[in-house]
Amino acid sequence: MILLASICEGTEVLWDMSHGIQHPIVHPDSIHHRFQEIFEEEGIALVLSDSGILNQNLSEYEGLILAANTSALSNYSPDEISAIEEFINQGGGLLIMSEDLGDPGVYNLNPVAQVFGTTLVVIGDYTGVRLSFFSFSEHPIFEEVTEIVFASGNGLAAEPPSMVAAWDSTEWRHLTAVTIAEVGEGRFVATGDENVFTDVPPRFDPNRCCIFEADNEKFARNVIRWLFGGGMLNATIDIKPDVLNRKSRGRWITAYIELPGSRDPADVDVSTVSLIFNSDAVSAEVSPTEVGDYDGDGILDRMVKFDRAKVIEMLDEVDVPEEVTLTVAGELTGGTSFFSGEDIIRIIEPGEKKVSRVSPNLSISPNPFLNQVQVRYEVETPSQVQIGIYDVTGRLVRTLFKGHQPAGIKTIVWDGKDSIGRPAIQGIYFYKFQVNDNIKTEKITLLR
Repeated sequence: MILLASICEGTEVLWDMSHGIQHPIVHPDSIHHRFQEIFEEEGIALVLSDSGILNQNLSEYEGLILAANTSALSNYSPDEISAIEEFINQGGGLLIMSEDLGDPGVYNLNPVAQVFGTTLVVIGDYTGVRLSFFSFSEHPIFEEVTEIVFASGNGLAAEPPSMVAAWDSTEWRHLTAVTIAEVGEGRFVATGDENVFTDVPPRFDPNRCCIFEADNEKFARNVIRWLFGGGMLNATIDIKPDVLNRKSRGRWITAYIELPGSRDPADVDVSTVSLIFNSDAVSAEVSPTEVGDYDGDGILDRMVKFDRAKVIEMLDEVDVPEEVTLTVAGELTGGTSFFSGEDIIRIIEPGEKKVSRVSPNLSISPNPFLNQVQVRYEVETPSQVQIGIYDVTGRLVRTLFKGHQPAGIKTIVWDGKDSIGRPAIQGIYFYKFQVNDNIKTEKITLLR
């Protein structure tokens, strides 16, 4: 059994910006913003800091990112390099990236990269090069990766302990794209192009004469997981029944677990899953459990069951009728990643009316969507209603409705834009419905 407080207080990775590196990841319209979102979907928080390596307690972080562009002119000091080397040897992960830069930026990173056997070099213009004709080593960072797009002319040279992980296999190009190393208890990855970590739209490749799609984002997730381990994933939880009669004699309480990003719910280690209320918890039954698309949103869920009698005993002190927030938490196989999520259920006694928290006629279509999504719902009695769109971090993107509504069937449309009319980026969002004090959350996927 796992209690939430004992699982993980959050995995953090430090992005060092102390050497004149002002990186566009902070801009929401930048392609690099997607890289930050991938970290969030993997349950890892990126901490951007310009206070300097020596002013950080590196032991508080799972990993470190160093990146450079042409404004990165100051070198890391010997003391900073020693601190980074010690951090990696003691189990930290280090990711070094360069971004379409000239010699100053490359050399800025080389005093650090060379400690781990890698040298960044400027080779030429490789913008838009498709790496499907490159060779990849047999390594977890290339699992399910067949091709990636390389968008700059920076390459790498490797010597022990670094090894070449992705390289040119043709005679007319000479480019190493990725190097990796295991150093002490830690791990190291370097690339000459940070854009390799974000997907790009399908494009025409003049070198291959075809339209292609790439696996950059899958590659990014693999690198993040290998370097930094797993964070606390924000799972979407649906608990049934959503109205629990404490005198009922049913056998199970069922929870459906939906993981973010590309995480496979089949990887949920059911033996670690708990249903948590305050400081008490009930462990999931190892069987029965299945994986399926139980809510019809096109995303697989892990179904787990809890002994109803034990759950009712855990909730014995709750005054009824009352709504309570329950947490479902656990580990993925291997014990390197954790997940947690919440749902609200209503506790009643015999004879009390079962008032549904949300309309049974709720529908969202289409999902996923490109331009707009329509939500149809029912207000059973005149009520205060609030409907909002939230991103995966819990940030309010847009309020669609807030006010009083009479009873009846309603329809509302989201056009994929935020509160000031800017198009939202591709990804996962959540519709949050609040009718009086009752709340229901549904996941939607925006495509671009």
